[in-house]
Amino acid sequence: MIPVLAGARAAAESRMLDTCMVTRGGGEGVYDPDSMTIVDAASTPVWSGPCRVKVSNVGVNEVTVGDAALAVTRWEVHVPVEGTGTIAAGDTVKLLSASEDPALVGASFVVSAPFLASQASARRLPVSQVV
Repeated sequence: MIPVLAGARAAAESRMLDTCMVTRGGGEGVYDPDSMTIVDAASTPVWSGPCRVKVSNVGVNEVTVGDAALAVTRWEVHVPVEGTGTIAAGDTVKLLSASEDPALVGASFVVSAPFLASQASARRLPVSQVV
């Protein structure tokens, strides 16, 4: 690995102060005593570890669905590059801890697309929020 890339990855990971769990599939929610969270009964764990959540743009797009006007904000979930290459579109990301914003704990996001790059310092997953 290029030495400067290793440093960039270490710097990016040092800002990942939150913890998230990525799962695939879904079903009825059940309580998992190990993670102390509600987990989809039929979901398959994909990855769990440090992450960072951020809004990827400050603007809000307004979308009309039928008669309802919705506000859509784009989010990103940053995870380490190593060990996260199998995260795919449709996977669910759930925040287990958020050191700087406790209101994020329990928030769920759906991965819109995978993030692949040859020299990325972090995997920046485009996600939408599940509400």
